[in-house]
Amino acid sequence: MLNEQEKFLLKLSTNLFIITDGEGNISYASPKAVLLFGFSANKDINISRFLSEENWQKLKQHTAAALNTKIPEYFPIRHQNRIFNVYIHSNEGLACQCWEDITERRQLSLALNRTSERIEFAERATNVGYWELDIQARRLYWSTEMYRLLGLDAKHISHEQNIIRNYILQEDYPAYKNKLHEMIQTGEPAEGILRLRRNDDKIIYCSYKSAFFRDGERNKIAGIFQNITKLIEMQQDLDKARQVAEASNRSKSYFLAQASHDLRQPMLALGIFLSALEEEPLNAHQKDLLNKLSSSANNLTTMLDNLLDMSKLDSEGFKTHENIFNISDLLKNIFFEFHEIARSRGIIFHTTLCHYRVKSDALLIERVIRNLLSNAFKFTRNKVLLGCKREGNFIRIIVMDNGEGIAPEEQEGIFDEFYQSKKINELNRKKGAGLGLAIVKRISDTLKLDITLKSTPGQGSSFSFKLPLVKGT
Repeated sequence: MLNEQEKFLLKLSTNLFIITDGEGNISYASPKAVLLFGFSANKDINISRFLSEENWQKLKQHTAAALNTKIPEYFPIRHQNRIFNVYIHSNEGLACQCWEDITERRQLSLALNRTSERIEFAERATNVGYWELDIQARRLYWSTEMYRLLGLDAKHISHEQNIIRNYILQEDYPAYKNKLHEMIQTGEPAEGILRLRRNDDKIIYCSYKSAFFRDGERNKIAGIFQNITKLIEMQQDLDKARQVAEASNRSKSYFLAQASHDLRQPMLALGIFLSALEEEPLNAHQKDLLNKLSSSANNLTTMLDNLLDMSKLDSEGFKTHENIFNISDLLKNIFFEFHEIARSRGIIFHTTLCHYRVKSDALLIERVIRNLLSNAFKFTRNKVLLGCKREGNFIRIIVMDNGEGIAPEEQEGIFDEFYQSKKINELNRKKGAGLGLAIVKRISDTLKLDITLKSTPGQGSSFSFKLPLVKGT
């Protein structure tokens, strides 16, 4: 039996202690055991009274084995919603039982397992592997995804060396090594992209991030590797497609720029022939055909000019030429040219002049104004205004018409190439190629004109832009 000193020590223990014979009759129970099972002061009690039938049979079986073989028995048992590890050893024909409560430990273990499973799932879903290196002990830890990342079997990997270097491509390793050394010296994380050769010789791209930290008295480095091969390959494919598209676009622009003279010459000749025909005596039917032919030729010339202008603006060799000029002289010349067109169409065309000198590319500014006026003449009811006014250190050029206007949802799209307004289609008006305003946008972006559009459906539209004044004007 136990002496007083042994009983005192058992009282201090967090475990439960019970001594029984082979039939379960209790000869000693520690205070914690009495509290758990609710033993009475009567010593002639049997432990089977306090256990379920299943638990009693399990305890009885292991008790008999320990008494017969003299070899300690160990097994888990669940009692009163608690989990115990039960240890039984034989001592002079009695079964000494130690019940260790492992409920919290088991719950913590299950929680850790669930957390580990979630982390592993997240790593696999994002192709991210985690590693950790104990610098002093030269011990390396890899997560499951790190092995999967490189096609390795964890059973055949030594954890006593940093094997990452064995899988980094030779030409990428020096930069990676230098970043790690810099990280240790400065304490700042290291990150970048490198290539790894998997165990099956397949090369993958990985982004990495590593950080130095202290775990108690030990220096450690931890980091992640993320497989971004698909992302890199997608980016490479996009770059190739972009290069092909840019090369094709350069070829197109070069061809159009080089062919500019050859393309315009036939149209110039066609215009001369049409002018000659107008001088000939024609009947009414022939004059009608000539007018339609002239109109088609004019439209074709306009579209050709727009296409060639677009090609010039897109070409790599295109340059602007800033100069100082009087804005009034430019507006006068444009006004007189469009005045005849307005008179032939019954359009009231006004202009307001302002005698200021501005600095910009005069030829491109003239092209912008011409395109805006052509657009206004095409869609106005009967009035167009070309004006200018001073705003601080700038001159604002304005082109206004009283046409159908532009719906708010269409105002951004009208500057796109080949855009056709739905309202224009509904009115069944003669449509252009949809390049006039696109050229205006290209030139305005190049010269930083900041084209402004104000339009009210049913009342008309106003396009404007600002030019910087030359000091002293």
